[in-house]
Amino acid sequence: MSSDDCFWYILRVSAGREQSVAKSIESYKMRNADIDNAIREICVPVQSVLKVKKNVKQHKTKSVFSGYVLINMLNTKRAIDTVRSLPGVVGFVTSSGKPAPLTKDDFEKMMQLVKEKIENAESSVLYEVGQQVKITSGPFASFAGEIEHIDNAKKRLRVAVAIFGQLTPVDLDLDQVSLVNNEE
Repeated sequence: MSSDDCFWYILRVSAGREQSVAKSIESYKMRNADIDNAIREICVPVQSVLKVKKNVKQHKTKSVFSGYVLINMLNTKRAIDTVRSLPGVVGFVTSSGKPAPLTKDDFEKMMQLVKEKIENAESSVLYEVGQQVKITSGPFASFAGEIEHIDNAKKRLRVAVAIFGQLTPVDLDLDQVSLVNNEE
């Protein structure tokens, strides 16, 4: 099988099952030589997202294209039918009822979009305007305040802090604050 015979296809899957579908395809490939030769690569672009829950920062991974998996494979009836029959697979993105391969140009654009989404996601955090935070470092360490503005692109927050009885906006990096636990 040459790489010229294989094309990238977009596979629709149940949302949240992208990784399990990719593992199912890999597992099936290992057990069946004819499918192993037909399926070249499976791609599930993921991004790391910082979530703040109960004052604990956690990095989670999430699919860039929820509900979709990219698959590089031969366009054979057996391979297409096998992939369609796997649990969690909804079907291929089609044109006239047949799986529609991506052009090289479209695939490259898609990978560029993935790269941009991942870069943008690295700068996002799930703080919200109005949340109470405690400043953990810098000249205002130990002060508490309320988030007024979030700039995800610059990874910065504007927090209203009471200084000498006046609310003063202070610009901070995301890693300079932690959420105040309101249950204390």
